[in-house]
Amino acid sequence: MKSAAQSIASLFSTREVINIDVGYGEIAGSALGSGALGESESYGYLANYAAVTNALRGDGYSFAASNEPTASQFFITSAEDKAFGYVNPTSTSLDGYVGFSSAYPMYYRTSGAPAGNQYDLYSIAEHEITEVLGRLGVEGASMNGAATYTPFDLFHYSTPGVLALSGSGGYFSTNNGVTNLGAFNNAAANGGDIADWSSSVANNSFDAFTAPGTVGALTSNDVLAVAALGYRLSAHGSSIA
Repeated sequence: MKSAAQSIASLFSTREVINIDVGYGEIAGSALGSGALGESESYGYLANYAAVTNALRGDGYSFAASNEPTASQFFITSAEDKAFGYVNPTSTSLDGYVGFSSAYPMYYRTSGAPAGNQYDLYSIAEHEITEVLGRLGVEGASMNGAATYTPFDLFHYSTPGVLALSGSGGYFSTNNGVTNLGAFNNAAANGGDIADWSSSVANNSFDAFTAPGTVGALTSNDVLAVAALGYRLSAHGSSIA
């Protein structure tokens, strides 16, 4: 967990303190869901479309999709709010939880490949940490009785100029859907998380599903996905292989 956190932190120049409670066989004092290798939970805030897009425009992103949810509320994780500058970036309050399974055999090293019956804990840690950072999608799910989105939902496209806001896949793009940077999981059909990659993005730390013996890589497109949450790349952050 510590090595994964340090690796992610080295890719970005945003200065903030992120506080995560780590559990083994539990998360926030409760058991993990059946079949889960890892889970995350985040504290956060509700904001409007203008607050989200104004912060991201400061990082050079533009928003021109025909179906932008301009009248809806947005959930922003505490860690992402720090990146936006809306919360004290050095606050020591807890930002979220991650928990890792104690029921499945894990590979604990930071390099090499897990055995055929082991799961790559390092890539699972990268997956869960970045969810606390804000790599989440809800795409209109009800929260406090209102349709809610996340900042990352604004980078889910079905076609150029049209957001995919149904939980049924789509792809990641930072230029209004022109460039496809990775297919999202079709959560409506397959289960799993909306903001994770489809299995067509093979052997990746951000995949919705993994298998024993698989090394999950963190690629340049993964780094761009985290950057789209409001974290600024360090000088070498876009060159990871």
